[in-house]
Amino acid sequence: RGTRRASSGFTLIELLIAIGIVGILTAVVSVNLSSARKQARDVRRKIDLGTIQSAVELFANANGGRVPTATTPVTSAAAQPWIPDPSNQLQTYVSNLPTDPITPNITPFIYTYQTNPACAATGAAANTIYAIDAVLEAEHALNVNLASAPPADPCATGFAVTGTYAVGSVVHYRVGSGGR
Repeated sequence: RGTRRASSGFTLIELLIAIGIVGILTAVVSVNLSSARKQARDVRRKIDLGTIQSAVELFANANGGRVPTATTPVTSAAAQPWIPDPSNQLQTYVSNLPTDPITPNITPFIYTYQTNPACAATGAAANTIYAIDAVLEAEHALNVNLASAPPADPCATGFAVTGTYAVGSVVHYRVGSGGR
């Protein structure tokens, strides 16, 4: 009769500690998921640019080395097909041109495509050099493999390189026709 039964509940302090631990774990997991999503979108961007590059190269093979014309930059924010192709030949190689995984395409998360005019200095014929760019979210400037941003002039040496470069704190990925 004088014995006390052991309590089977939790004290307020124990509950507050458990809630605090759950809150901290939730914050850590959500930060890691956000980072993983950014990395996944960056992988998708690189795959998309490879897909576009393959289609452009197949187009060039079928058209005597000339690629779809865009001597001023065009972006994936435009209507499909966002790379100008009046003959619709590019659609033979890629039915729907990829766009950035952030939808709708918002600056800076858009793809950019540009070709060259006739280049007197190098002798390159018009529309034989191209570059396709994307802005990356999760890439860090330490992952940059190009010493500097490629030149904006499509006739300049280094315009059509492939690699990762930084402009300020923004990291870009570019695929280009290189030396073809």
